[in-house]
Amino acid sequence: MPKLHCNAQNCLYHQQHYCTRNRIHVQGVEACSEMETQCGTFKSRQGEEHLFLTEFARFNEANEHLSINCDCVECRFNYKDLCTKDNVNISGFNAEARQQTKCDSFEKRW
Repeated sequence: MPKLHCNAQNCLYHQQHYCTRNRIHVQGVEACSEMETQCGTFKSRQGEEHLFLTEFARFNEANEHLSINCDCVECRFNYKDLCTKDNVNISGFNAEARQQTKCDSFEKRW
């Protein structure tokens, strides 16, 4: 599984540059660059209850490696809607919505 590094610190699942989900979804079906991608799993911390989320892989524990679903068909690391890159970076330092995040690891297929 890819090693994920995430700096979307306003995301509910963000914990010390890791993710507390067991999988994320990178969106961008028609993306031709990283600027056209986004983390579809991003959820703003604003107004959310932190204690009883059922989406944790392990309760309140961050994951360094996790499965990444990806619908960016033009990315060279997309194989059957899964990311095959060893190290993946998601950015969106001040993001308040998923549209303000991106997959920095996107690389055009050709």
